[in-house]
Amino acid sequence: MVLLRRDHTDLFDKVGKPQGGFDQMMWIYPEGNALRADYSDGQHVIHYVRTQVTPGHSVMFMSEAQPGAPTFRLTYTLTAPDALTVSFDMAPPGQAEFHSVAQGELQRSPR
Repeated sequence: MVLLRRDHTDLFDKVGKPQGGFDQMMWIYPEGNALRADYSDGQHVIHYVRTQVTPGHSVMFMSEAQPGAPTFRLTYTLTAPDALTVSFDMAPPGQAEFHSVAQGELQRSPR
């Protein structure tokens, strides 16, 4: 079984002026006793090979450190029954400290 996340992200400058956007997809799937994910936005691919799940609260995906490449961390945190925060972080090549790249909030639309 695979969970597919498919969405569009709009980008804005510091004063809120639209600066374009991109479509992205992420496949979340079980592999053995672990949860894995693969992300693509048409230009980049990230293979998340480690996860940390706190049932009913959060899930964190991490890519594997590779020589000369950044390491990525993507975290979803449940903040209300119909809302999530999302944090995308990166550690530069050869470093362990993550820095925020993007953050956002997701709200389920009323049906």
